[in-house]
Amino acid sequence: MMFRCTIVCGRIARMTKKLILCFSAALGLALMADELHEPMEKVGKANGALRKGAGAGDMKVVSENAAILAEVFPTTIAAWEKRKMADAVQGTKDATAAALAVKKAADANDADGLRAALGTLGGTCKSCHTAHREDLGDKKYKIK
Repeated sequence: MMFRCTIVCGRIARMTKKLILCFSAALGLALMADELHEPMEKVGKANGALRKGAGAGDMKVVSENAAILAEVFPTTIAAWEKRKMADAVQGTKDATAAALAVKKAADANDADGLRAALGTLGGTCKSCHTAHREDLGDKKYKIK
């Protein structure tokens, strides 16, 4: 009887350990996704406002939202580094530089410079989204 209890208790302990490891791994992935969720929500809102402002010729709105992008983009670098996605790290740095170029053009009321900077910004976002974002529908995404 005692021998049987030892075997059963040992199995339960191993199963518990495996469950804890699986839960920890899942929690780690969820937290990593959350690391990107909040800043990317901010990026999406600022980018939408920036594009709307650019369409209306409102350079103040463009400048303000470009500043938000330039501030938020770098906060995602650690998450990309943890995932060992060097291209996403570089894309984030490029997007930050492009956001600063958008702000500079908007502050100078330079329509041609703004158009070029917006193209660069949009291109950096698109290339990263194409490489690393999977559309789940209903405006929900997951990292590939």
